[in-house]
Amino acid sequence: KNVKLPSSMQDWNEDHVRHWLVHEVKLKEQHANKLHEEELTGPSLVKLQREQLKEFGLKSLQISLLIDSRDEYLKSQPKSSSTHSHVATTPARGDEASEKTQSHRETKGVQLSPGSTQAEFSNSEEKPPKKNNQQNTSKSQVNICSPCPFDHHYTSHRYIRGSVLPSETGITNYIDPVHEFKLFACEGDVDEESKMKKFCNEVFRFSAGCMNRRTNGTIHFGVGDTKSGYRHGEVTGVHVEDQSKFVDTIDNNISKYFQKDRIEDAKECIRPPRFVEVISPEHTSLGVYVIEVDVIPKSTICKDNVYEIKQMKHVNGKWQTDKENHVYKRDGASSKDILATQNSEQWKEEYRRVCEDVKKWNEQRKLAETSYK
Repeated sequence: KNVKLPSSMQDWNEDHVRHWLVHEVKLKEQHANKLHEEELTGPSLVKLQREQLKEFGLKSLQISLLIDSRDEYLKSQPKSSSTHSHVATTPARGDEASEKTQSHRETKGVQLSPGSTQAEFSNSEEKPPKKNNQQNTSKSQVNICSPCPFDHHYTSHRYIRGSVLPSETGITNYIDPVHEFKLFACEGDVDEESKMKKFCNEVFRFSAGCMNRRTNGTIHFGVGDTKSGYRHGEVTGVHVEDQSKFVDTIDNNISKYFQKDRIEDAKECIRPPRFVEVISPEHTSLGVYVIEVDVIPKSTICKDNVYEIKQMKHVNGKWQTDKENHVYKRDGASSKDILATQNSEQWKEEYRRVCEDVKKWNEQRKLAETSYK
């Protein structure tokens, strides 16, 4: 019971959250255990909504206890003293649901006020952090930046190199996008074809995972992931000589990944790549970008469908289509292939379960779309 909680709720892991719920909030242990199983971390707790808790069987009084305790704790935390720099955004095609939830998005050191059309990011005089395998930089030195507005293709949003995007994983309400980061360090001897194939593999794997789970999502290239040696979510950027190559490679390869009767669904759900410029802390151009692809699996498009895809493999110096089918679904912070490393009986049972689950998820997605209009 003697667990020391980090002072900032944003730094809590799922064990910290469970301890706080049981021993501080006095929430029923069965509910705390359920939320622990769903990998409820501090960043997710900050954004947790009453409607989500109802899905996990909590009664009204228990929900009020949790939400009120969360709000009181956040109010007791010291305000960030860092100044904010504003970058105007120009909204383009975006569904109303994502625009509404974007206005309520809050991150450590950054808050977007309801209805705002400006993105704010934390700015300081520190130099951008370098690659750091030991992760010995203190938490206080990390500059948290807000993600680019979801499903806004044309935007003047910018990222500062070395700043860190907040990790948004775990519980989904279907509308707030899940995020995945890829360093995408394809420099040097990597040929152009391999670079594009790796890009497609990641985009379509992530997209299929979101489409099957019926959750909005964004995959970011040029951002540190867990095994990259950078902080998780650290903005690094990717050198892009020709943006049209990334746009065209998605358009030209959807039919190679998705089954014939699912291609049109994929085209409707997967947005064209967005290129967000990365600038220095001194606000000078670096010639690099974070490449982002949004996925919006609307209930009217996906219906009760399950999405199987192929992947491309590099064999004997050539790229070729994998013979195996893959069924990805978002599982915590990653996309899990339910057909991988299982015998035929196991994956048949798992596939049957997913076919049943997507019906439930699509109905929940439909309700979420209605409530966020």
